[in-house]
Amino acid sequence: APALPLHLVADLGALLATREPVPVGSDAYAAFLRAAAVTPAVRAARLIGLRDPATVAALAYLARGAPTLADDATSETLDLDRRLAPLYAHLLDRLRALAAADIHFLHALGPDALAAADLADLRAMVELLELPPLAHDLFGEALAFLPALAETGSAVASQLYATDGVGGLARHGSLDMALPGEWALPDDLLAYRFLNGELLYYGRERPPEQRRTLVLLLVQGGDAMAGDADLLARAAALALARAAEARGATPRVAWFDTILHPPQGLSRPREIAAFIQQQSRGGVDLPRVLDAALAHVRSQSADYARIEVQWLVHTQLGADQRGAVAVRARRLRSQAGSSALFLCAGATPTAPPLADMLAQRWVALGSNALHDAQEQKAAIQALRKLAQPEERETTPGGAYHASIT
Repeated sequence: APALPLHLVADLGALLATREPVPVGSDAYAAFLRAAAVTPAVRAARLIGLRDPATVAALAYLARGAPTLADDATSETLDLDRRLAPLYAHLLDRLRALAAADIHFLHALGPDALAAADLADLRAMVELLELPPLAHDLFGEALAFLPALAETGSAVASQLYATDGVGGLARHGSLDMALPGEWALPDDLLAYRFLNGELLYYGRERPPEQRRTLVLLLVQGGDAMAGDADLLARAAALALARAAEARGATPRVAWFDTILHPPQGLSRPREIAAFIQQQSRGGVDLPRVLDAALAHVRSQSADYARIEVQWLVHTQLGADQRGAVAVRARRLRSQAGSSALFLCAGATPTAPPLADMLAQRWVALGSNALHDAQEQKAAIQALRKLAQPEERETTPGGAYHASIT
Protein backbone atom coordinates (compact mmCIF):
# COMPACT_ATOMS: atom_id res chain seq x y z
CA ALA A 1 0.00 0.00 0.00
CA PRO A 2 1.21 3.54 -0.69
CA ALA A 3 2.56 5.38 2.32
CA LEU A 4 0.14 7.88 3.81
CA PRO A 5 1.42 11.31 4.86
CA LEU A 6 2.60 11.13 8.45
CA HIS A 7 0.18 13.79 9.66
CA LEU A 8 -2.71 11.73 8.25
CA VAL A 9 -1.45 8.56 9.95
CA ALA A 10 -1.15 10.39 13.27
CA ASP A 11 -4.54 12.09 13.10
CA LEU A 12 -6.46 9.07 11.78
CA GLY A 13 -4.80 6.87 14.39
CA ALA A 14 -5.84 9.28 17.14
CA LEU A 15 -9.33 9.44 15.68
CA LEU A 16 -9.66 5.64 15.81
CA ALA A 17 -7.99 4.93 19.14
CA THR A 18 -8.90 7.92 21.33
CA ARG A 19 -11.78 10.25 22.07
CA GLU A 20 -9.86 13.42 21.39
CA PRO A 21 -12.02 16.29 20.09
CA VAL A 22 -12.47 16.46 16.34
CA PRO A 23 -11.01 19.60 14.71
CA VAL A 24 -13.50 22.42 14.15
CA GLY A 25 -11.56 24.43 11.55
CA SER A 26 -12.97 25.53 8.19
CA ASP A 27 -10.21 24.12 5.98
CA ALA A 28 -10.60 21.01 3.82
CA TYR A 29 -8.47 18.86 6.16
CA ALA A 30 -10.63 19.62 9.20
CA ALA A 31 -13.73 18.91 7.11
CA PHE A 32 -12.24 15.56 6.09
CA LEU A 33 -11.57 14.58 9.72
CA ARG A 34 -15.10 15.57 10.73
CA ALA A 35 -16.55 13.47 7.90
CA ALA A 36 -14.37 10.53 8.96
CA ALA A 37 -15.44 10.88 12.59
CA VAL A 38 -19.12 10.31 11.81
CA THR A 39 -18.63 7.08 9.84
CA PRO A 40 -19.94 3.97 11.65
CA ALA A 41 -16.45 2.45 11.76
CA VAL A 42 -14.80 5.44 13.44
CA ARG A 43 -17.69 5.99 15.83
CA ALA A 44 -17.45 2.36 16.92
CA ALA A 45 -13.68 2.58 17.31
CA ARG A 46 -13.87 5.73 19.43
CA LEU A 47 -16.56 4.19 21.61
CA ILE A 48 -14.56 1.08 22.50
CA GLY A 49 -11.05 2.58 22.52
CA LEU A 50 -9.66 0.51 19.65
CA ARG A 51 -6.58 -1.51 20.57
CA ASP A 52 -3.24 -0.74 18.92
CA PRO A 53 -3.08 -3.85 16.66
CA ALA A 54 -6.59 -3.22 15.34
CA THR A 55 -5.75 0.47 14.80
CA VAL A 56 -2.65 -0.45 12.78
CA ALA A 57 -4.67 -2.93 10.71
CA ALA A 58 -7.39 -0.34 10.06
CA LEU A 59 -4.81 2.21 8.90
CA ALA A 60 -3.21 -0.35 6.59
CA TYR A 61 -6.65 -1.17 5.18
CA LEU A 62 -7.33 2.51 4.52
CA ALA A 63 -3.99 2.94 2.76
CA ARG A 64 -4.61 0.12 0.27
CA GLY A 65 -5.25 1.48 -3.19
CA ALA A 66 -4.64 5.06 -2.10
CA PRO A 67 -3.78 7.43 -4.98
CA THR A 68 -0.21 8.62 -5.10
CA LEU A 69 0.37 12.31 -4.58
CA ALA A 70 1.42 14.27 -7.66
CA ASP A 71 5.04 15.37 -7.44
CA ASP A 72 5.55 16.99 -10.84
CA ALA A 73 6.21 20.67 -11.47
CA THR A 74 2.54 21.59 -11.87
CA SER A 75 1.69 20.16 -8.46
CA GLU A 76 3.91 22.71 -6.79
CA THR A 77 1.43 25.43 -7.73
CA LEU A 78 -1.46 23.61 -6.00
CA ASP A 79 -2.13 24.08 -2.31
CA LEU A 80 -1.80 21.04 -0.07
CA ASP A 81 -5.54 20.48 0.42
CA ARG A 82 -6.15 20.38 -3.34
CA ARG A 83 -3.31 17.91 -3.80
CA LEU A 84 -4.70 15.72 -1.02
CA ALA A 85 -8.36 15.91 -2.13
CA PRO A 86 -8.25 12.57 -4.06
CA LEU A 87 -6.65 10.92 -1.05
CA TYR A 88 -9.32 12.32 1.29
CA ALA A 89 -12.03 10.93 -1.01
CA HIS A 90 -10.35 7.52 -1.11
CA LEU A 91 -10.01 7.30 2.66
CA LEU A 92 -13.63 8.30 3.22
CA ASP A 93 -14.83 5.70 0.72
CA ARG A 94 -12.80 3.02 2.49
CA LEU A 95 -14.11 4.07 5.90
CA ARG A 96 -17.72 4.10 4.72
CA ALA A 97 -17.30 0.55 3.38
CA LEU A 98 -16.68 -0.68 6.93
CA ALA A 99 -19.46 -1.50 9.39
CA ALA A 100 -19.27 -1.06 13.14
CA ALA A 101 -19.28 -4.88 13.48
CA ASP A 102 -16.04 -5.07 11.45
CA ILE A 103 -14.26 -2.84 13.96
CA HIS A 104 -15.75 -4.64 16.95
CA PHE A 105 -14.65 -7.98 15.46
CA LEU A 106 -11.02 -6.87 15.11
CA HIS A 107 -11.07 -5.43 18.61
CA ALA A 108 -12.59 -8.56 20.17
CA LEU A 109 -10.54 -11.24 18.41
CA GLY A 110 -7.27 -9.42 17.73
CA PRO A 111 -4.22 -9.28 20.06
CA ASP A 112 -4.32 -6.96 23.06
CA ALA A 113 -1.06 -5.22 22.21
CA LEU A 114 1.34 -4.79 19.30
CA ALA A 115 3.97 -6.78 21.19
CA ALA A 116 1.67 -9.82 20.99
CA ALA A 117 1.13 -9.51 17.23
CA ASP A 118 3.51 -10.43 14.45
CA LEU A 119 3.45 -9.27 10.84
CA ALA A 120 1.39 -12.27 9.72
CA ASP A 121 -1.30 -11.42 12.29
CA LEU A 122 -1.46 -7.78 11.18
CA ARG A 123 -1.72 -8.80 7.53
CA ALA A 124 -4.49 -11.24 8.41
CA MET A 125 -6.42 -8.50 10.20
CA VAL A 126 -6.23 -6.35 7.07
CA GLU A 127 -7.41 -9.32 4.98
CA LEU A 128 -10.43 -9.71 7.26
CA LEU A 129 -11.48 -6.14 6.50
CA GLU A 130 -11.09 -6.83 2.75
CA LEU A 131 -13.47 -9.81 2.74
CA PRO A 132 -16.71 -9.62 0.71
CA PRO A 133 -19.94 -8.44 2.39
CA LEU A 134 -21.22 -11.97 3.03
CA ALA A 135 -18.18 -12.71 5.18
CA HIS A 136 -18.74 -9.46 7.06
CA ASP A 137 -22.19 -10.76 8.06
CA LEU A 138 -20.29 -13.45 9.94
CA PHE A 139 -18.61 -10.80 12.10
CA GLY A 140 -21.93 -9.57 13.41
CA GLU A 141 -23.18 -13.07 14.19
CA ALA A 142 -19.96 -14.05 15.97
CA LEU A 143 -20.10 -10.87 18.03
CA ALA A 144 -23.65 -11.71 19.09
CA PHE A 145 -22.43 -15.00 20.59
CA LEU A 146 -19.06 -13.92 22.00
CA PRO A 147 -20.00 -11.90 25.12
CA ALA A 148 -22.25 -14.58 26.60
CA LEU A 149 -19.97 -17.50 25.76
CA ALA A 150 -16.87 -15.71 27.04
CA GLU A 151 -18.40 -15.91 30.53
CA THR A 152 -18.27 -19.71 30.58
CA GLY A 153 -14.85 -19.96 32.25
CA SER A 154 -14.71 -22.65 34.87
CA ALA A 155 -13.78 -21.87 38.44
CA VAL A 156 -10.18 -22.46 39.40
CA ALA A 157 -9.69 -25.19 42.01
CA SER A 158 -8.83 -23.88 45.46
CA GLN A 159 -5.19 -24.19 46.54
CA LEU A 160 -4.50 -25.70 49.95
CA TYR A 161 -1.11 -24.12 50.52
CA ALA A 162 0.48 -20.72 50.12
CA THR A 163 2.00 -19.98 46.75
CA ASP A 164 5.82 -20.02 46.90
CA GLY A 165 5.81 -21.56 50.37
CA VAL A 166 8.71 -23.74 51.52
CA GLY A 167 8.40 -27.39 50.62
CA GLY A 168 11.31 -29.89 50.55
CA LEU A 169 14.91 -29.38 49.45
CA ALA A 170 16.33 -28.24 46.14
CA ARG A 171 19.68 -27.80 44.35
CA HIS A 172 18.67 -24.38 42.99
CA GLY A 173 17.45 -21.22 44.64
CA SER A 174 18.49 -17.87 46.08
CA LEU A 175 21.29 -17.74 48.63
CA ASP A 176 18.96 -16.53 51.37
CA MET A 177 17.19 -19.91 51.06
CA ALA A 178 20.38 -21.99 51.50
CA LEU A 179 20.33 -24.39 54.46
CA PRO A 180 22.00 -22.96 57.59
CA GLY A 181 24.45 -25.88 57.59
CA GLU A 182 25.89 -24.74 54.27
CA TRP A 183 27.04 -21.46 55.84
CA ALA A 184 28.96 -23.40 58.52
CA LEU A 185 31.31 -24.84 55.87
CA PRO A 186 34.76 -23.33 55.21
CA ASP A 187 34.62 -20.51 52.66
CA ASP A 188 36.56 -22.45 50.02
CA LEU A 189 34.24 -25.47 50.29
CA LEU A 190 31.16 -23.23 50.31
CA ALA A 191 32.32 -21.51 47.11
CA TYR A 192 33.14 -24.88 45.51
CA ARG A 193 29.67 -26.27 46.28
CA PHE A 194 27.99 -23.10 45.03
CA LEU A 195 29.91 -23.02 41.74
CA ASN A 196 29.20 -26.69 41.07
CA GLY A 197 25.53 -26.54 41.92
CA GLU A 198 25.87 -28.70 45.02
CA LEU A 199 24.45 -26.31 47.61
CA LEU A 200 21.21 -27.40 49.26
CA TYR A 201 18.35 -24.91 49.44
CA TYR A 202 14.88 -24.88 50.91
CA GLY A 203 12.71 -25.61 47.90
CA ARG A 204 9.81 -23.43 46.83
CA GLU A 205 6.45 -25.13 46.85
CA ARG A 206 4.72 -25.25 43.49
CA PRO A 207 1.31 -26.54 42.48
CA PRO A 208 1.49 -29.67 40.34
CA GLU A 209 1.64 -28.99 36.61
CA GLN A 210 -1.81 -29.41 35.13
CA ARG A 211 -2.37 -30.64 31.61
CA ARG A 212 -4.92 -28.68 29.62
CA THR A 213 -8.11 -29.80 27.96
CA LEU A 214 -8.21 -30.02 24.16
CA VAL A 215 -11.45 -28.85 22.55
CA LEU A 216 -11.55 -30.20 18.99
CA LEU A 217 -14.15 -28.42 16.85
CA LEU A 218 -15.12 -30.51 13.82
CA VAL A 219 -16.90 -28.29 11.28
CA GLN A 220 -18.74 -29.81 8.32
CA GLY A 221 -18.00 -28.41 4.89
CA GLY A 222 -19.47 -29.39 1.56
CA ASP A 223 -22.59 -28.47 -0.36
CA ALA A 224 -25.06 -29.31 2.42
CA MET A 225 -23.78 -26.44 4.54
CA ALA A 226 -24.07 -23.74 1.87
CA GLY A 227 -25.88 -20.57 2.88
CA ASP A 228 -27.12 -19.70 6.35
CA ALA A 229 -26.04 -23.01 7.91
CA ASP A 230 -22.42 -22.31 6.95
CA LEU A 231 -22.60 -18.76 8.33
CA LEU A 232 -24.06 -20.00 11.60
CA ALA A 233 -21.46 -22.79 11.88
CA ARG A 234 -18.53 -20.40 11.46
CA ALA A 235 -19.92 -17.87 13.93
CA ALA A 236 -20.63 -20.58 16.49
CA ALA A 237 -17.17 -22.12 16.03
CA LEU A 238 -15.46 -18.78 16.69
CA ALA A 239 -17.56 -18.24 19.79
CA LEU A 240 -17.07 -21.79 21.12
CA ALA A 241 -13.31 -21.48 20.59
CA ARG A 242 -13.23 -18.27 22.62
CA ALA A 243 -15.35 -19.93 25.32
CA ALA A 244 -12.87 -22.82 25.47
CA GLU A 245 -10.00 -20.38 25.95
CA ALA A 246 -11.92 -18.60 28.70
CA ARG A 247 -12.05 -21.80 30.73
CA GLY A 248 -8.38 -22.61 30.17
CA ALA A 249 -8.79 -25.17 27.36
CA THR A 250 -6.93 -25.31 24.04
CA PRO A 251 -9.26 -24.97 21.02
CA ARG A 252 -8.47 -26.52 17.64
CA VAL A 253 -10.70 -26.55 14.58
CA ALA A 254 -10.78 -28.98 11.67
CA TRP A 255 -12.96 -28.85 8.57
CA PHE A 256 -14.23 -32.09 7.09
CA ASP A 257 -15.89 -33.21 3.90
CA THR A 258 -14.73 -36.42 2.24
CA ILE A 259 -11.68 -36.24 4.54
CA LEU A 260 -10.78 -34.67 7.87
CA HIS A 261 -8.52 -31.71 7.16
CA PRO A 262 -5.60 -31.01 9.55
CA PRO A 263 -6.68 -29.26 12.77
CA GLN A 264 -5.48 -25.70 13.29
CA GLY A 265 -5.62 -23.12 16.05
CA LEU A 266 -8.41 -20.58 16.23
CA SER A 267 -6.88 -17.93 18.45
CA ARG A 268 -4.54 -15.75 16.41
CA PRO A 269 -5.82 -13.40 13.68
CA ARG A 270 -4.08 -15.37 10.91
CA GLU A 271 -5.81 -18.56 12.12
CA ILE A 272 -9.18 -16.81 12.25
CA ALA A 273 -8.67 -15.37 8.76
CA ALA A 274 -7.77 -18.82 7.37
CA PHE A 275 -10.84 -20.34 9.02
CA ILE A 276 -13.22 -17.69 7.69
CA GLN A 277 -11.86 -18.00 4.15
CA GLN A 278 -11.85 -21.81 4.05
CA GLN A 279 -14.04 -23.17 1.25
CA SER A 280 -15.34 -26.70 0.77
CA ARG A 281 -17.47 -28.36 -1.89
CA GLY A 282 -18.96 -31.79 -2.46
CA GLY A 283 -20.28 -34.44 -0.11
CA VAL A 284 -19.20 -35.94 3.22
CA ASP A 285 -17.64 -39.33 3.93
CA LEU A 286 -18.56 -39.54 7.62
CA PRO A 287 -17.16 -43.04 8.35
CA ARG A 288 -13.77 -41.98 6.97
CA VAL A 289 -13.92 -38.75 8.98
CA LEU A 290 -14.73 -40.64 12.18
CA ASP A 291 -11.76 -42.96 11.66
CA ALA A 292 -9.46 -39.96 11.15
CA ALA A 293 -10.90 -38.14 14.18
CA LEU A 294 -10.35 -41.20 16.37
CA ALA A 295 -6.75 -41.50 15.19
CA HIS A 296 -6.13 -37.84 15.93
CA VAL A 297 -7.68 -38.06 19.41
CA ARG A 298 -5.51 -41.07 20.25
CA SER A 299 -2.39 -39.30 19.01
CA GLN A 300 -3.12 -36.31 21.27
CA SER A 301 -4.26 -38.18 24.37
CA ALA A 302 -0.83 -38.16 26.03
CA ASP A 303 -0.58 -34.38 25.80
CA TYR A 304 -3.93 -33.44 27.31
CA ALA A 305 -5.78 -34.29 30.49
CA ARG A 306 -9.05 -34.46 28.60
CA ILE A 307 -10.21 -34.18 24.99
CA GLU A 308 -13.63 -32.87 24.03
CA VAL A 309 -14.97 -33.22 20.48
CA GLN A 310 -17.58 -30.68 19.42
CA TRP A 311 -19.31 -31.32 16.09
CA LEU A 312 -20.81 -28.43 14.08
CA VAL A 313 -22.81 -30.16 11.37
CA HIS A 314 -25.94 -30.19 9.25
CA THR A 315 -28.99 -31.81 10.83
CA GLN A 316 -29.13 -34.47 8.10
CA LEU A 317 -25.47 -35.46 8.35
CA GLY A 318 -25.04 -39.21 7.95
CA ALA A 319 -28.75 -39.97 7.64
CA ASP A 320 -27.92 -42.61 5.02
CA GLN A 321 -24.81 -43.92 6.79
CA ARG A 322 -26.10 -45.01 10.22
CA GLY A 323 -24.84 -48.57 9.90
CA ALA A 324 -21.28 -47.52 9.03
CA VAL A 325 -21.28 -44.72 11.60
CA ALA A 326 -22.59 -46.47 14.74
CA VAL A 327 -19.49 -48.47 15.72
CA ARG A 328 -17.05 -45.71 14.77
CA ALA A 329 -18.99 -43.06 16.70
CA ARG A 330 -19.06 -45.33 19.77
CA ARG A 331 -15.29 -45.77 19.60
CA LEU A 332 -14.72 -42.03 19.38
CA ARG A 333 -17.06 -41.35 22.30
CA SER A 334 -15.14 -43.87 24.39
CA GLN A 335 -11.95 -41.84 23.86
CA ALA A 336 -13.26 -38.27 24.20
CA GLY A 337 -16.16 -36.24 25.45
CA SER A 338 -18.58 -35.38 22.69
CA SER A 339 -21.19 -32.75 21.94
CA ALA A 340 -22.79 -31.53 18.73
CA LEU A 341 -24.38 -28.46 17.22
CA PHE A 342 -26.83 -29.45 14.46
CA LEU A 343 -27.67 -26.70 11.98
CA CYS A 344 -30.01 -26.16 9.06
CA ALA A 345 -31.98 -23.51 7.23
CA GLY A 346 -35.56 -22.88 8.31
CA ALA A 347 -37.26 -24.97 10.97
CA THR A 348 -35.11 -27.36 12.99
CA PRO A 349 -36.14 -31.01 13.50
CA THR A 350 -36.41 -32.04 17.12
CA ALA A 351 -34.21 -35.12 16.64
CA PRO A 352 -31.50 -35.15 13.94
CA PRO A 353 -30.89 -38.72 12.69
CA LEU A 354 -27.42 -39.09 14.28
CA ALA A 355 -27.95 -36.90 17.34
CA ASP A 356 -27.68 -39.45 20.16
CA MET A 357 -25.31 -41.66 18.16
CA LEU A 358 -22.75 -38.93 17.46
CA ALA A 359 -22.74 -37.00 20.73
CA GLN A 360 -23.54 -37.25 24.41
CA ARG A 361 -25.04 -33.75 24.33
CA TRP A 362 -26.42 -31.87 21.39
CA VAL A 363 -28.14 -28.67 20.36
CA ALA A 364 -30.16 -28.05 17.20
CA LEU A 365 -30.40 -24.55 15.74
CA GLY A 366 -32.33 -23.21 12.77
CA SER A 367 -31.27 -20.27 10.64
CA ASN A 368 -33.95 -18.16 12.32
CA ALA A 369 -31.27 -17.49 14.93
CA LEU A 370 -29.58 -15.25 12.34
CA HIS A 371 -32.58 -13.04 11.71
CA ASP A 372 -34.82 -13.00 14.78
CA ALA A 373 -33.73 -11.40 18.07
CA GLN A 374 -35.67 -13.82 20.27
CA GLU A 375 -34.39 -16.85 18.38
CA GLN A 376 -30.84 -15.50 18.65
CA LYS A 377 -31.22 -15.07 22.39
CA ALA A 378 -32.44 -18.65 22.74
CA ALA A 379 -29.56 -19.86 20.56
CA ILE A 380 -27.04 -18.09 22.79
CA GLN A 381 -28.45 -19.81 25.87
CA ALA A 382 -28.26 -23.20 24.15
CA LEU A 383 -24.65 -22.57 23.08
CA ARG A 384 -23.74 -21.53 26.63
CA LYS A 385 -24.82 -24.96 27.84
CA LEU A 386 -22.91 -26.65 25.05
CA ALA A 387 -19.76 -24.69 25.97
CA GLN A 388 -19.89 -25.81 29.62
CA PRO A 389 -19.00 -29.51 29.86
CA GLU A 390 -19.10 -29.41 33.64
CA GLU A 391 -22.82 -28.71 33.59
CA ARG A 392 -24.96 -31.70 32.74
CA GLU A 393 -28.66 -31.88 32.05
CA THR A 394 -29.97 -35.28 31.09
CA THR A 395 -33.00 -36.80 29.47
CA PRO A 396 -34.26 -40.21 30.64
CA GLY A 397 -31.94 -41.75 28.06
CA GLY A 398 -28.97 -39.94 29.58
CA ALA A 399 -28.28 -37.39 26.83
CA TYR A 400 -28.71 -33.66 27.14
CA HIS A 401 -30.22 -31.89 24.18
CA ALA A 402 -31.93 -28.67 23.21
CA SER A 403 -33.73 -27.61 20.07
CA ILE A 404 -34.15 -24.02 18.89
CA THR A 405 -36.56 -23.75 15.98
